[in-house]
Amino acid sequence: FVALTSTLTSARVHHTATLLPSGQVFLTGGSNASTFNTAEVYDPVTQTFAALTPTLTSARNGHTATLLPSGQVLLTGGYNGSIYVNTAEVYEP
Repeated sequence: FVALTSTLTSARVHHTATLLPSGQVFLTGGSNASTFNTAEVYDPVTQTFAALTPTLTSARNGHTATLLPSGQVLLTGGYNGSIYVNTAEVYEP
């Protein structure tokens, strides 16, 4: 293992990390003291994390993130800190 010098934009647990066709890694949701509606991308070339805008339509942790053949990422379900969510959304890199 080699430690990275950069850190995530937010400390997260129960998030997802999806390898994109570009080689970047898409991180979504999760929680710390509260449930996040944020996302960030890790670039292995520059070894940096960058926050994305806009944010997710729903805060979610414990959700799934599935890379689709189109290159989009489908986010489904999870928990928003109060209730289990039955919604889905799509990220288009």
